[in-house]
Amino acid sequence: MKLKIILLTKFIFFYTLIFAQNSSNQGDSIFAKMDRLGIDELIQGKAITEEKIVGASRSVKKLEDLPITVYVITQEDILKNGYTTLVDVLKMVPGIRVSKPGSGIFGEAFLLRGLEGNVYTKILLNNLPIQPSSNSALSIGEQLPIAQVDRIEVIYGPSSAVYGADAMAGVINIITKSTQSSTFAQANALAGQYGYRHVNFMAGGKLGKNKNVIHYNIYANRGVRADQNIKHGEYKKLYSPLRQIEELENLSDAELQAIVNDPRFDKELGLFLALQSPYYSKDGYVNAPLNELPQESYLLGFSLNYRGLQLSFNEMYREDHSSIGRRPFYFGYQNPENRIGQKMQITSLNYTTSWDKFTFTSNLMYLKERYDKYSSLATNYSNEGKSYIYQASDDIFGEAVVNYNLSKKIELTGGVSYKLSSALPQTNDLASPFNPSDYKPFTGHRPPPDPLLGNFGINPTSFNNFGAFIQGYYSSKRWNIVFGWRYDNPSNYSDQSYNRIAVMYKLTNKTSLRLSGGYAFKAPALSISYNSVAFPDREIDFTTGTYGKFNDSISYQVVPSPNLAPEELGAIDFGLRYAINTNTYLDVSGFVNSVSNLIVAFLDTINRTEYPKATGGLVRSYRNEASTLAALTGFQVALRARDLIPAIGLNTNFAYTYQFGFEDLGGDLTGRLNEYRQVPRHTLQWNISLNPLKKLYLNFDNVAMSGWYRKYIDTDLDIGRELFKNFIKGYYTLDMTARYTFNKNISSFLKIINVFDAQYGGLNATGFDVDMKYTPQLGRNIQIGISFKME
Repeated sequence: MKLKIILLTKFIFFYTLIFAQNSSNQGDSIFAKMDRLGIDELIQGKAITEEKIVGASRSVKKLEDLPITVYVITQEDILKNGYTTLVDVLKMVPGIRVSKPGSGIFGEAFLLRGLEGNVYTKILLNNLPIQPSSNSALSIGEQLPIAQVDRIEVIYGPSSAVYGADAMAGVINIITKSTQSSTFAQANALAGQYGYRHVNFMAGGKLGKNKNVIHYNIYANRGVRADQNIKHGEYKKLYSPLRQIEELENLSDAELQAIVNDPRFDKELGLFLALQSPYYSKDGYVNAPLNELPQESYLLGFSLNYRGLQLSFNEMYREDHSSIGRRPFYFGYQNPENRIGQKMQITSLNYTTSWDKFTFTSNLMYLKERYDKYSSLATNYSNEGKSYIYQASDDIFGEAVVNYNLSKKIELTGGVSYKLSSALPQTNDLASPFNPSDYKPFTGHRPPPDPLLGNFGINPTSFNNFGAFIQGYYSSKRWNIVFGWRYDNPSNYSDQSYNRIAVMYKLTNKTSLRLSGGYAFKAPALSISYNSVAFPDREIDFTTGTYGKFNDSISYQVVPSPNLAPEELGAIDFGLRYAINTNTYLDVSGFVNSVSNLIVAFLDTINRTEYPKATGGLVRSYRNEASTLAALTGFQVALRARDLIPAIGLNTNFAYTYQFGFEDLGGDLTGRLNEYRQVPRHTLQWNISLNPLKKLYLNFDNVAMSGWYRKYIDTDLDIGRELFKNFIKGYYTLDMTARYTFNKNISSFLKIINVFDAQYGGLNATGFDVDMKYTPQLGRNIQIGISFKME
């Protein structure tokens, strides 16, 4: 162990030198080895059939015994392909669409069955939820322990019957590696274009003898990116404030030039635009510098395990430029210091014991989340281009789960949980940094009021939830059945109950059918319920193009909506799998999702009794609308083949997904949109990997998508031109990885992300009118890395 630690220390020291160098301005994502419930693995007798899954049923099950669609990404996949983020892992999972970057608030993002995964997917770390209550979402970067995992479980479909509200699209369970008997050490380092650098390590072992043994793990990540390659070529139009005016964004260059040459332009729109944006250009492009859009992250963690008792701690930090994905007409890109920094500290205590036919598990967790107090938005409309924001939360979560094996065929699982939360949702745009000591958990304390704004946008709140669930599992030679029911009693909205049933029937030893259905709810996020934007009103002198004095009045843009109710989802999932031979299978599946009681934004007359200093007559707010509905249907064909040419280890994985749907809209818009926003009709994912030489591994990831409609629809749906304005064209990308293994301890690799430098769009940042037409995605990026491993 001493030798391993010395070698690991030298490795980290070497890479620290790389981090110390000045930044330069100049994933492999694999679809292999992500197994569903599979009869084919049973036939092949591969080790993956013994893979134990916890997230799908809250008790340990073999993968092939679950009648629910599950994917598993193993530690080998992640280390071999140099994954550093959760989105890297999800990129080639069939039917999942990713966005890198996504937004300043959420970092990287993904879409799972039409729903924003950061928000509508329950994300767990070692079986415990890690989305803070301030916004009920997980911001994704390199702060998560991805290189340190044993496996990542992806469970599709509503899982509220066992995990409660928020598990609408599915569940992702990140299971970190645990030490069993031997000591080990591993480390990876990457360096690439645009000042990208990343290092991660993990070491583990045991102390003591016989039964008095403590197993331990320590691990860390550190990642920086000086700039993001999202500002080149056609992207430049997206960063022009003029191009981002809704009425002008789709005009040709000639049409746009005719407008700016009109003598009325400078006197009216041009002057206002110059005031609104610090880098306006009459030619429709950007003439002031677009500065760097940096990223930063780190992770520090450890775990100790003694006789079934495990203590874990993780400190995670993520930082992104706050304007990413937002219209430059409203938010600037000229200052790299406009960023959002978020730190989470997660401390958990777990105890598991078994006797006779019972297994008992108890969990206690404390999650502390804080924004960096200097987090800010580059607001072109207020506070001289820099508005500070802050949010914080404290969540105490406890649960007890009992599993009882009634017989060889029947198992019962039940549990209770309690969560106590205190949160300060994202504040109003502030002229100066929020003092973190003015957030006092569980007290409702507010800081001294602003002379004009008072405490608008400062909304501390506390709430709790009691939940209980029960689940039955039946298994026989031909049938596997799961039924679950859960009840939640939250203090901030009405009681909820959910159910799920899943059935699998094995027609033959090569063919199986599965069918599942369930209901789920999404609790209204505090970041929506208490969304608050207002600023002091200010005179504008259009004759001189300057701002004047402040008035004793307030421009309210968004006011809180504290009485929102949960959104509701019902879903059906079905599939057939046929094992063609021991190395090849075909899987055909489908699903139907229906989301109702949607939370929508709308303009309403402002309440002057509550807001007496308001200017204007309208303000934006939120409400549930019973008439709204979002329905999505999808079909998927997946073909997986191993060792097509054994001499070179040729593997291929092909998936084609077809999705269609409609939305009955509400709020500012009414009527039916015969499309499901942000979801392409056609998605193709094709992975090819091989070992042309014994020590050389090559991997190619191909992704192609048809076009889609952006989230924000700005005008009447009956106008064909407006639908055209909201349509985003599709794209094709190729990522490739080459890894050379020197010996059992050391290997190096080369990654080229977006080989052809495709310029394409990702998911929208917020879904509202402040968004760019699409969020530009990373252009070509070349990275080199080295890996070290000793066991």
